[in-house]
Amino acid sequence: MLPETQKLLTTLETIVKNLTSGGSGIGSEGDHPFRPLIWSISEQGEFSFVKLIEASRLLTEISLDELIEVWRNRFIRPGRYSEASSNRMISQALPKYHSLIEILQTELEELRFFKIQTYNEKSGKAGSDGFRGYDLLGLIVGQTTTGDWVAFTQKVELPDSAGFGERLPRYNYPVSEELSSLSEQIKPILEDSASLIVFKASLREDWAIEEVLRSIRFLEIYSFRGVFDVEQGAGYPYEYTNFEEFIATHLKDTRVYVLGNDALYRLYIIGKCTTGDWLGALTLAVWT
Repeated sequence: MLPETQKLLTTLETIVKNLTSGGSGIGSEGDHPFRPLIWSISEQGEFSFVKLIEASRLLTEISLDELIEVWRNRFIRPGRYSEASSNRMISQALPKYHSLIEILQTELEELRFFKIQTYNEKSGKAGSDGFRGYDLLGLIVGQTTTGDWVAFTQKVELPDSAGFGERLPRYNYPVSEELSSLSEQIKPILEDSASLIVFKASLREDWAIEEVLRSIRFLEIYSFRGVFDVEQGAGYPYEYTNFEEFIATHLKDTRVYVLGNDALYRLYIIGKCTTGDWLGALTLAVWT
């Protein structure tokens, strides 16, 4: 790590040491600590959010059988579905998944399967970022023969997450002839309400994953506007002034990445410092 980056990281560690997500501005149900983030370009290469969550083992590669199990488990929700309903949805969806995979194994190269874990205080093992996680989302990623990367996942039902500035626009990747052909082949699966499958394409593998997560709003990306949403947790002390001043003084292109399901979120606030490295903080928020 460059000496200048190390100096900034030391300052940041002091600033976030006593910060939590429960105060005014974030308003989490529960006081979850802030943890400093560092992405060293010289040691870890070009920054991307998908590379960050892969490095922290939130995004991990799995087998095909494990992927099917993750997708199957989305239909097993005792608080929402009866056992009979779960079994019916599984029996309808699984043939669609196997048909999709057969097509992708023929049409795509470099086919890989992933799962994403997110926060749950009561279950799962602790991740490398110190917070607990549990299996939540499964993805398929592959590359066409012309170089397009394609990512697939299940749709999820999510409410709006809290606002942290202006949402960054999504990139509309141009549809190549090969992508159009693939889309036609899998169109019956995509249009079948039982399958809940969505896909996005991009120039790079990590960008394709990011785009498909944003398309189902499992990931939201905001440009940091200088202050948190003061309506979140209104009535509590606002404790983020020093952190915001650090961002304004030392970082640029600062973004807020909100990753999670319908109640449990990871918040990443990260920007680029003058050395080219990326610095920021991670915390958790529970919004129900």
